[in-house]
Amino acid sequence: MASADLAKASIMLSDRVALKSAEQNAGAPEGRIRHELPGLLLLAIGLAFNALLLAPEIAIERMPINDLVFHRAASERIGQALARAEPFMDPWVSEWSLGFPLWRSYQPLPHLAGAAVIRLLRPFAEPDRAFAVFYYFLIILLPVSAYVGARLLELTPSAAGLCSMLIFATAAEGEFARYGLGYGALVWRGSGLYSQLFALVLLTPSLAFAGRAADTGKHRLAASVLLALTALSHIVFGYAAFASLWVWSLTGPRAG
Repeated sequence: MASADLAKASIMLSDRVALKSAEQNAGAPEGRIRHELPGLLLLAIGLAFNALLLAPEIAIERMPINDLVFHRAASERIGQALARAEPFMDPWVSEWSLGFPLWRSYQPLPHLAGAAVIRLLRPFAEPDRAFAVFYYFLIILLPVSAYVGARLLELTPSAAGLCSMLIFATAAEGEFARYGLGYGALVWRGSGLYSQLFALVLLTPSLAFAGRAADTGKHRLAASVLLALTALSHIVFGYAAFASLWVWSLTGPRAG
């Protein structure tokens, strides 16, 4: 009986040592890379697919036929206003109907980012090309945002990789496709919803940090900044983020 108990204790000790060793290996850089590899491979497949599928957008988005006409003009206009030290809320945007001080009622962050890119690339590219390249990279990098947000939400690497691959999978028929979260809302033949895309890139990391803040009380500053940036990019997605956080807070902290 004593020998059986001794053998059982020896097995339990061996299991604990093996578990501790596995945890240490997972914490090492090589272990972390191996752990993330399945998800990163899925992410790479999604990025490569989007990059190849949407490559023509770099050329044809220089002559947009959708909302990007307005967004590119607004980005150029806010860049001019900043260069001239005009009051931030008051620049007149003539492309809006008969003219309107746009940023008194419209989220400014996507246009500020567009203006920064146009100015940064001005020595190398015309504004239309610079904005088209920026928009292209926003689209193809949306899966990265989905992957990062999913991992911060503690999904496994494989699950996060599937999220990154399926982020554009939502689809609809007819006109509904032009106002959803899929390609129809973004590409040249679709609606060109630039500010919506900009907010989507911020949304999943915002939800992840907000969830961590609700669960643990940590990362409150990062969560607050990201939620504010999401709302400044697209007010509807800002409402969605705050509503999600409200639901999250009602469920209480997760176990562990």
